[in-house]
Amino acid sequence: MLFIKTCLIYLVFMQLSWAQNKSEVFFEKGESFFEKDSLDLAVNYYTKAIELNNEYTYALISRGIVYERLKQFEQAEADYKKALSQNPNIAILYNNLGWLYYRQARYETALQNYNKALEIDAKLDLAYYNRSLTHAALENLASALSDLKKAILLRPAFNPAYIQLGILQLSIEQYQSALVNFSIAIQNDSSQATAYYYRGRTLVALKEWSLSISEFDKAIYLDSNNIDYISSMAMAFLGLKNWEAASRCYIKILDLNLNAFEAYRQLGFIKLQIKALDQAESLLNRAIQINDKDAMSYFYRALLYSEQRRYKLAISDFEQAKQLDMFIVNWSFHYQKCKQLLPKND
Repeated sequence: MLFIKTCLIYLVFMQLSWAQNKSEVFFEKGESFFEKDSLDLAVNYYTKAIELNNEYTYALISRGIVYERLKQFEQAEADYKKALSQNPNIAILYNNLGWLYYRQARYETALQNYNKALEIDAKLDLAYYNRSLTHAALENLASALSDLKKAILLRPAFNPAYIQLGILQLSIEQYQSALVNFSIAIQNDSSQATAYYYRGRTLVALKEWSLSISEFDKAIYLDSNNIDYISSMAMAFLGLKNWEAASRCYIKILDLNLNAFEAYRQLGFIKLQIKALDQAESLLNRAIQINDKDAMSYFYRALLYSEQRRYKLAISDFEQAKQLDMFIVNWSFHYQKCKQLLPKND
């Protein structure tokens, strides 16, 4: 009987050992597919690993990360919480939960989880960085700036933190500080298109048009189809009144997205500046056809109608623009001038 019992224990041990080894094989396959960005296959293999070992914490964490990437937030939350029930002292898990809630705009809950992560590991730079994004979303800018500086102190080459710090400084008009942080990010990694882009945006704010164009050019070289980068370069050319170069940028945008109403609107504005009024009207009509809620398209078309002495149409468009955006610069001047020029019998 003792021999039979020993054999049964051995068989159970062998079965458990086989299951554990097999679950690790599945986990490694899941990791391989994750690295290849084959997320559905990664989930499949992580799930097989968990089925063989339902206390496989790292498989749960990895599957949760993939679910989050797939925007399957409920499944991700369930995996993270199950992993925490097995090991409540993994700081990165609270960080991951915080990020999950941040992506769903559940900012207060996100903060609670980042705070818990930092209670467990006060040197978790990623938690400081992610918490700064949440503070920024809540417009707690002082706290956001403080967290970014802590993240950088812990990881001096943390490029996303330098870029985000620069973006916040740009938003509060600390232009020179922003330039310093974007420059550090570029010095750390010269392939950072985002850093060049925001350094260009900062130079635009300083009206350094030519210098900003150089930055946008570098960003576009690294990411040639990024419409935001091309649009910002166009705006810098507009600052220099280089209508031809700006037009080329907007035409490039339309090559990438035929329904980019901003490009039609800005091309219409350029045609208005060079007195190509018929072309301007066609372009502005197209912008409004695509997006009839864009105040500036109506405003520019009102300027066009005023130029053509079609004052009644101009007044109508001025009023529509004002209804959509009550803060349009110089609106009152142009509107009142147009009303004065309107013939009395109209």
